[in-house]
Amino acid sequence: MWQPNPNMPVQEGFDANVKDRASQKAAFDRMLSLVPDVKEGSTLTLVYVPGKGTTLSAGSKELVLFEGKGFADAVFAIWLGPKPPSDDLKKACLADRMVGEKCPGRAFGGGSTKERPSWL
Repeated sequence: MWQPNPNMPVQEGFDANVKDRASQKAAFDRMLSLVPDVKEGSTLTLVYVPGKGTTLSAGSKELVLFEGKGFADAVFAIWLGPKPPSDDLKKACLADRMVGEKCPGRAFGGGSTKERPSWL
């Protein structure tokens, strides 16, 4: 299982924050299975593009595209939902800056409110 930081358990974040777990469980499990061994200095990136979906990349290599907005809402809710692993991390991600830890993905910024997740 992907554990980039022992203080940020991904499965627990999914269970605590994702409203529609049943419909996103298979995609979430697929994401976890594709993440390579995370070493210090490694970069994992989650990018949501409206109308396209969420891309997971390791370094410069694109690993998978999850189509639609539902997966983006689910995966970003892990860190940015109502029960984040760290309030400071959530604030830093939403403020588009870093505070001690690395944000696991770019927070949603700008764009129309139609494309913004419900937990923002």
